Amino acid sequence: MSAAIASAGPSEPLLRVSGLKKHFPIRKGVLQRVSGHIKAVDGVDFEIGRGETFGLVGESGCGKSTVSSLLVGLANPSSGDITFEGRSIVGVSRRADPELCRKVQIVFQDPYASLNRRRTVFEIVAEPLIIHRIEKGPALRARVLELLAQVGLTAEQADRYPSQFSGGQRQRIGIARALALDPALIILDEPVSALDVSIQAQVLNLLKSLQQKLGLSYLFISHDLSVVKYMADRIGVMYLGRIVEVGVTHALFSNPRHPYTQALLSSVPSDNPFNRSLGKRRILSGDLPSPSAPPPGCSFHTRCFRSRPDCAVRIPQLSVGEPHRVACHYPD
Repeated sequence: MSAAIASAGPSEPLLRVSGLKKHFPIRKGVLQRVSGHIKAVDGVDFEIGRGETFGLVGESGCGKSTVSSLLVGLANPSSGDITFEGRSIVGVSRRADPELCRKVQIVFQDPYASLNRRRTVFEIVAEPLIIHRIEKGPALRARVLELLAQVGLTAEQADRYPSQFSGGQRQRIGIARALALDPALIILDEPVSALDVSIQAQVLNLLKSLQQKLGLSYLFISHDLSVVKYMADRIGVMYLGRIVEVGVTHALFSNPRHPYTQALLSSVPSDNPFNRSLGKRRILSGDLPSPSAPPPGCSFHTRCFRSRPDCAVRIPQLSVGEPHRVACHYPD
């Protein structure tokens, strides 16, 4: 390990996100003056431990994918801090610090768009190894074939093009590419949402198996609660750029405390259609507000079935000092 990345202590989280914000300017007129901001991420806090899967869930447009872009350096935060292995990485260029680039990798949502259709599978998986000057010659091909075998692909498939593979196989290629540099953290941004349900299970089981073998940490981003329940050790529920509830998976599913989490979970079909003990179905009123003009106070109060007058005035903060944290003035 290079001196650029300090080794974190055994009790220190691998990744810590504190007060993370990303506001995109809205420009209007001929002079393109800033008339406002889109608050895509508006104060996010969470941690990921070594070997842990942290799930991030919420409606489309809540800021989940923006968080992933900030973590891998595809965008710079407006404010806040990201600490990886005990060191702040905000503003650190991945080009200037290749060790950081190697340690944090991402698997994108769409396996049809994330692979270069003009390159063979071998070239796609070999590219990061070549860029970082890790392998060359016969050792390079041997390493690529080893990576393909890890994700369930054969040596004969290495010289084919992405168009010759199914969606599930393409996502396996993307996973092999992410594994090439021996990362500590892989960000999985909706990795199975574009796949058939039967293929989803295969890819999820592969990810779990790789985590156990390689000691990986995952940030698993999804809008599918059943998938996150299967994959994640802890879950953060995101709404309009903020995390409103964080807890251990079984505790969050069995005892959701934030009204938004309760509404999300009430929409998940039961394994047993005759089980009536899951509680009342919560129907949210209205649409998701625009992140360019979020409601004052609690951003959820305009749709909340438990809202009170002061919810439109005070912004709730995530509770502290407990494993199950909630940002609500009147939680269950």
